[in-house]
Amino acid sequence: MEQNENDSIIWIPYHEAEMWEKIKKNGHRILKEQYYKNMEQNKNDMFEDMRAAGSQLPDIVETLKKRGWKTYEHHDNWIHPNVLGQFTTHQAYDYKGMLGVPVSEAATFLAKTLREDTEYRDTWKANIGICIYDEYMSNFPNTNPVVKGALLEIFNNGADRFLKLLTAEKTTDNE
Repeated sequence: MEQNENDSIIWIPYHEAEMWEKIKKNGHRILKEQYYKNMEQNKNDMFEDMRAAGSQLPDIVETLKKRGWKTYEHHDNWIHPNVLGQFTTHQAYDYKGMLGVPVSEAATFLAKTLREDTEYRDTWKANIGICIYDEYMSNFPNTNPVVKGALLEIFNNGADRFLKLLTAEKTTDNE
């Protein structure tokens, strides 16, 4: 098919899909000038068109901007002054959990996660226990090997006790 220099293959927005189908059925091509004339008559911005089509992207972008995220060198590279690295739009949006969230909400989220995910809880327990053990051993390097094993168990039990307190659900008795 020959292409006239005034003709071009162009992107047709979702809201014009019905018109495009009619054009295709009639064997016509749309000219740039007609396309831009149609766009001038359409007072919606791109985000309004995307919302009308059911996209959540406009809301995601607005949320990111409210939370201090900015695009960097590309519309899908996001950076934040308090976060190291670059993120895609959805990665930045998923990161929202700890930016601007009150500490009480973050603590509640952490406690709930530690209650529900036993592997995650066990990792926390082991890390807390070994940190205390390492600190003890750096202060008392000549500890008897038999005592070392007992200490690790005691420190892990202490870590478990701490996690139980941290993750206890609030009741009227313990508030």
